[in-house]
Amino acid sequence: MIAQRLIAFIPIIIAVSILIFLALRVVPGDPVTVLTAGSPVPAEVKEQLRREFDLDKPLTVQFWNWAKNAVQGDFGISLKTREPVTELLGETLPITLTILIGGLILSMLISVPLGVIAALRQGRLSDQLIIGATLVTLSVPVFTAGILAIIVFSFWLGWLPPFGRGEGFGWDRVSHLLMPWCVLGLAMTAAQTNTLRAGMIDVLNREYILAAEARGLSPIAVIRHGFRTAMVPVVNILGVQFGYMIVGTVLVDFVFGMGGIGQLLVDAVNQRDYPVVQAILVCIAVAFTATTLLVDIVASRLDPRYAD
Repeated sequence: MIAQRLIAFIPIIIAVSILIFLALRVVPGDPVTVLTAGSPVPAEVKEQLRREFDLDKPLTVQFWNWAKNAVQGDFGISLKTREPVTELLGETLPITLTILIGGLILSMLISVPLGVIAALRQGRLSDQLIIGATLVTLSVPVFTAGILAIIVFSFWLGWLPPFGRGEGFGWDRVSHLLMPWCVLGLAMTAAQTNTLRAGMIDVLNREYILAAEARGLSPIAVIRHGFRTAMVPVVNILGVQFGYMIVGTVLVDFVFGMGGIGQLLVDAVNQRDYPVVQAILVCIAVAFTATTLLVDIVASRLDPRYAD
């Protein structure tokens, strides 16, 4: 079953790669012209650059050459820095993954207890406060939340450094990551909390849970009994949220100047650095489809009824 899903994702990746490739080619501006702007570069040199980067070939040939090399892990050379794109990704991807994983863990640490408490106290003040608080975090864009966090916790209070990623693996690194983790994690909590709340309310009203309560099981045992089933929709929504989390991570990385994929992508877009932009977008597409597959597997393990 897993093999069939993997095979089904191959055409998706191919289609996404073609769309990304074509979309970048229709963006106004010739990359060679942009890179040589302000410099008295002869036309012969520009033509040589186009030949060097295959920009003088038909689009079909350009895409085939790129795809053939990308399958082997070679995403080409940056038009701006002349460095291999794979090396640029290797330098920036760990930073972005650190932000993404930290934000995801923090969101689960917050949303799981809040969702359970809200379900157990449905309709009461604590339930309404939790729902209201999560809706506030949902209504504030990640970009805006990041700027507000810098103003409050760095400039006003002076508790945390505003920009950069820190050095080493001690408090300096953690202090630079705290605000990015919190901004991204809080942005994820609303959907997770409300989904778990709805799932727990549904589970707690099912016959087998009511029967367990009638047999005298403790409230903790009852919650543990239904928690696994209630987590299935939360896992599913994580797959849907992953795309938003990637975008959020890119924005958070850029706002806090972490030097990860976000900064690399923004610079590459501004410089019309096609190989870098295309490699990043394709990697994001692959990550999204792989996460969708992983979510399906985890959901089927939690509740066999979700398995195909």
